[in-house]
Amino acid sequence: MPKSGQKELELSFIDQQPHIRVYGRYYVIFPFPGRKIENAAINALRTGFKEVLRRYPYLAGTVDMPDASSGQLRVLYPDPINNIDKEAERVFTASNYSAKDPTFDYNKLQKDSFLPEDLPAKVFCPKLVKYHPGLDDGDPFAEHATSMRKGPLPVFATQASFIPKGLVLSVWFYHAVTDGNGNARILE
Repeated sequence: MPKSGQKELELSFIDQQPHIRVYGRYYVIFPFPGRKIENAAINALRTGFKEVLRRYPYLAGTVDMPDASSGQLRVLYPDPINNIDKEAERVFTASNYSAKDPTFDYNKLQKDSFLPEDLPAKVFCPKLVKYHPGLDDGDPFAEHATSMRKGPLPVFATQASFIPKGLVLSVWFYHAVTDGNGNARILE
C-alpha cells in the first residue's frame, strides 16, 4: 500500500516476468564543441528531464519486491512530485570524470564505431545507480538481472559524461517498468 504522497504503478503480467528484472542501458553519443558550454548543455538536458518527469512521474520512482514469497514487483513514485528541480537533479547527473581522458576521445570512438567495450559501465553508469545498495553483490553497475533481495532500486537514471570532443548521455532504465517504446517517448 503506497504512503500518502505516493502512487503505485500497476505492472502487467508481462512486466512481472523474472527475465526482464534487469536494467536496460543505452548511450546517446554526441560530438561536443568544448568545455565552455558544458553548463548550458547540462541545464538544457536537466530542463528536458524535468519535462520527462512531469509527463512520466513514475520514472522518479523505485521498484521493489515487498513480499518475496509473491515474487511480484511493485513500483512506487511520488505523486505529486513536489520539487521537480530536486528530482531532476537526482535522476540526471553530469560527470567530467573522463573529460580529459584520451581513451574516450569522441573522434577515436567514432572511428571505431562506438564499440560497447570502449564504453565501460564503470565509467558511464549514472551516479544514481552506480554502487546502489539495492544492487546484488558483484553487480555495482547494474549490468545483470536483479534479485530485488537487497531493497528498492531506482526506475530510471541518466548521466551526461563529458569526454574529449564529445558527450555521452547514459540512460539506465528498469526494464520491467519501461521498454524500447517507452524510451523512444523519453527521447522525444
